[in-house]
Amino acid sequence: MIIDPQTTEEVTANELAAWLADATSAPLLIDCRENDEWDYNQLPTATHIPLGLLLQRTDFHASRSVVVYCHHGIRSLHATRHLRRCGTVACFSLAGGIHAWSQEVDPQVPIY
Repeated sequence: MIIDPQTTEEVTANELAAWLADATSAPLLIDCRENDEWDYNQLPTATHIPLGLLLQRTDFHASRSVVVYCHHGIRSLHATRHLRRCGTVACFSLAGGIHAWSQEVDPQVPIY
């Protein structure tokens, strides 16, 4: 799946599900929520880097596309913009966050 970083900063939950299903191009998932949120639920294969720590990183350069998510998509959009400024151009925010994922893709992921 190819999503153009020049035309969008966000991906929908359904777009992310399709993208993750493509093993050849699956993005790196970063969960930027706080520790207690991470402990409550998370997406499979996600890496946990709380927003405060992520925003301190200026050396983050992924070798593949990145999708950042949070609860509703606000913090992850902030993180996405930061990572893009630091050089990770193919970085996207999950629109609606893990809440949208729970509603649109996997109802087994608890909503809070």
